Amino acid sequence: MASEKNRASKPSQVTKTPKNDTALSSPLDSSGRAVFLLIAFAVVAVIFFARLVYLQVIVADEYKEQARETRTTVIDTPPKRGTIYDRNGIVLATSIEATTIYADPTKITDPEGTATLLAFYLGGEAQE
Repeated sequence: MASEKNRASKPSQVTKTPKNDTALSSPLDSSGRAVFLLIAFAVVAVIFFARLVYLQVIVADEYKEQARETRTTVIDTPPKRGTIYDRNGIVLATSIEATTIYADPTKITDPEGTATLLAFYLGGEAQE
């Protein structure tokens, strides 16, 4: 029992092993790969962000106009009326192309000048 007492009263000796810094540290930290990858991804992100700002803010109006031009086509279509029939199927009115020009004689102050202008623009003689 005495030997048990001596063992209990003696502090146990712990053997110290030398620290192996490379084994405890991360392999990415020692080689700098993590820092390199982080910087590379940051550069790529900044490039994408700069391109996004360029397209969405700086040249957005130009691209918007190009898109509008490719989607929009203007076609002039003259309005046409249908034929109007009476209850017996007889045509009452049809659409025909005609140009009508009229003048209110009460509003014309210079009949000869007006006739000359009309003849110039429409063709014909002013006396007609």
